[in-house]
Amino acid sequence: MAYERAAGTSPDNVLILQNNRRDRYRSFQISFRHSFSDKSSISASYTRSSTRTNRIFDYSLDTLVFAPQERGPLGWDAPNRLVSSGWTPAPIWNLFLSYYFEYRTGFPFSVVNEQQQIIGQANSRRLPDYASLNIGVEKRLKLFTRIWAVRLTVLNITSHHNPDGVNNNVDSPHFMQYFGGQQRSLTARIRLIG
Repeated sequence: MAYERAAGTSPDNVLILQNNRRDRYRSFQISFRHSFSDKSSISASYTRSSTRTNRIFDYSLDTLVFAPQERGPLGWDAPNRLVSSGWTPAPIWNLFLSYYFEYRTGFPFSVVNEQQQIIGQANSRRLPDYASLNIGVEKRLKLFTRIWAVRLTVLNITSHHNPDGVNNNVDSPHFMQYFGGQQRSLTARIRLIG
């Protein structure tokens, strides 16, 4: 289902909900996993994909766009994605080490002007590529006849700038300025194992 602007010269924006949207997702994935023991493992997968539609816009009060429907990539299209993770016990202090790495192509977005009219093709620009490496250390302790795990994880340890927003208004003095995203941070977790 997708909204279409009604044809005509009416000054009102009349939208008609029609069943003419066609989304297409195609992908190819290669993955591997290797266990060195019951406590050590590594895995990785690469996905090449394409998400296309003949109706990009979801007209609503939240996303004001004054343009006719267009075809192109959906907002979550990421043609290249690599994910890898692994864990192993460390040789010191009975620590447990883990990592998670993700790289993907940046998501598409459209350029608009002050009147929220699309400039150029819809979703023709992309956010910068996303890359994040998380490293975790876990220590298991016996306390009050129970086994507890204390885990510290550094998210985005390389502090790669992974913006999730952009000023896409061509009339703005801050046009194409990226913002948001996850900077380097530390998380802690305590969990009961048994």
